[in-house]
Amino acid sequence: MQDFVQTVLNWFIHDWELFGLHGQNWMLAFGGGLVLYIAMLIGARRRRSHLH
Repeated sequence: MQDFVQTVLNWFIHDWELFGLHGQNWMLAFGGGLVLYIAMLIGARRRRSHLH
């Protein structure tokens, strides 16, 4: 289990480059999670408005 945690942590701090932009994987994971959260909020709000 400790190896798995270490592997995940190493993946989060791994660097990437895309179109000249540099970053780390945790930035992608955080941004993706935020996009999913906002999409779920919008979906829940639309579903709630159709019930009334």
